[in-house]
Amino acid sequence: MAYDTYDDATQVGLAINDHATRRYACTRVSRVLFILTQRLKSAIWITVSRIVTEQTRSVPVDNSFVDALTELVFEQAVTLGGDLESFAKLDNRVVITMRDLDMVLRRNEGLKEAVYAFQG
Repeated sequence: MAYDTYDDATQVGLAINDHATRRYACTRVSRVLFILTQRLKSAIWITVSRIVTEQTRSVPVDNSFVDALTELVFEQAVTLGGDLESFAKLDNRVVITMRDLDMVLRRNEGLKEAVYAFQG
């Protein structure tokens, strides 16, 4: 996500006084978000690769499959995060709670059971 406008940059807490500073701040925020996104994707790739390797010991798996699965997991996580934020905002809250997760999982009983089993 690139912050290309003054309003976008100020929403993340940047104090911007002149045009050059604004442009630098927007570029810097975009760069930081890009780096954080790449780190997250790398961590997801490592985890997905390990799971795929464990589950498919007798079948060779191409790295392009792991790459595609990593993108799928990442995009699903982004979507889930957006949905959780939306449910919290609908209830006029800034903190995401288990109630928000229940709303996201309400149509997927299998996933709901897995999440609660993982939670303990």
